[in-house]
Amino acid sequence: MTHVFRYLSAEVNAHRGARLRSAGVDPLTKVADWPVDAHRRRGSQIALPGGQQGLGEHLDLSRVTVNRALATLRAGAAIRVRPRVIHVRDPAKLVPFAAPNGRRPRVMPAGARLEPPH
Repeated sequence: MTHVFRYLSAEVNAHRGARLRSAGVDPLTKVADWPVDAHRRRGSQIALPGGQQGLGEHLDLSRVTVNRALATLRAGAAIRVRPRVIHVRDPAKLVPFAAPNGRRPRVMPAGARLEPPH
């Protein structure tokens, strides 16, 4: 029974951390941070929770915004996207897009486009 509580506690803490990291953050950082975190826990093949729509709901983004952010990450050769699966090709290429070391990520300025930081 203790292992169940330990597992649930870890899941709650992961979700809490994801919510804190995503508050007021630009969409590209939200989407890039998700596979970085999932890669640490699950490896390079990551199932999308309900496809792009499900990932959007999980991150409080629209499916179109998730699609654009994934296209940016795909163009940077960081990931490969297949139906309901993301394959992390190079975790190091995701890092410039994601929140550094779990710190508060970049805030999206009004009118900004989904592009990597320079």
